Amino acid sequence: MGYCFFLILALGAAPNLLGQSRVALEPYLMAAGLRGATLAGSPARGVFTNRWNRLVVENNSRLASVNGAKVYLNDVVTWDGRGWTIAPVDWAEGLGFRWTARFPPPRRGPPVVLLDPGHGGVDKGAVSARRVEEKRVTLDVARRVARLLQAQGVMVHLTRDRDVTLSLESRVGIAQRVRPDVFVSLHVNSAPSNPSVRGVETFVLTAPGYVSTAGGKQDSTVYPGHRYGGLSMLLAHEIQRGMIRHAKVEDRGVKRARFLLLKHVPAPTVLVELGFLTNPVEEAALIEREHREMLAEGVARGVLSYLAAAARPAVAQTDSGSR
Repeated sequence: MGYCFFLILALGAAPNLLGQSRVALEPYLMAAGLRGATLAGSPARGVFTNRWNRLVVENNSRLASVNGAKVYLNDVVTWDGRGWTIAPVDWAEGLGFRWTARFPPPRRGPPVVLLDPGHGGVDKGAVSARRVEEKRVTLDVARRVARLLQAQGVMVHLTRDRDVTLSLESRVGIAQRVRPDVFVSLHVNSAPSNPSVRGVETFVLTAPGYVSTAGGKQDSTVYPGHRYGGLSMLLAHEIQRGMIRHAKVEDRGVKRARFLLLKHVPAPTVLVELGFLTNPVEEAALIEREHREMLAEGVARGVLSYLAAAARPAVAQTDSGSR
């Protein structure tokens, strides 16, 4: 894997509105064995496939699809009537993470996963109309994920295993001590101004110099978490796809943000939003043990898919995950 990197040097790069360089997408697709076509329309749409993978992009949009799961890129993809262009980082950490992932040498012994149930103690997190507290949902789901992973021989740690207050900095400190293979922070969403919003989403760290999915300022700072950009993206994608497959929930996509945990945890790191407590349907579902178990199953399968790819890197290039 990784044979696409040399193409960045070989292609003429033009800056976009953010001042970042752009490169042609087609050589990456060819090197990955992806073939397809551009469908005329407004917007133009590119669909590229091989035996295992399917990528879909749209002109002037950050939203793409990778093997059936939505992925928000750092920058828009563009079509000029002759070819597609992307930001170089959006191949390595957006569309082509299966081909560019660089896994560290496997540790001796079982893989280590650190689960982080969001909030806790005096910090209740989001609270629904029926007084369902985010801190309790995240701890329950984390325990379920832990049980499923442990059954597959994974060593699992939790940043908290009871209802205690824990700062973000303390969670980073735990990760620095544990040195996990992956870090998964679990949360539940809230949108009081729009209770119709529903679905799951998974966050990774925005690349340096780009604006996060929800907007905000450009930030060119390189954080410790940027070291794991492609690996975090692979982990996020497998978890997101696991949840939408197993819990049958709406796909709000893999998104980009600069949350403190994403910036500073020294491992491939994602932040998962398990649904919206402000949506009456999802609030009712999140109360039910069966739904929490299905969400946990999706998260666990995503983690296991990532760990399988890390153990056998060629797996990352096939559609083997989340089954």
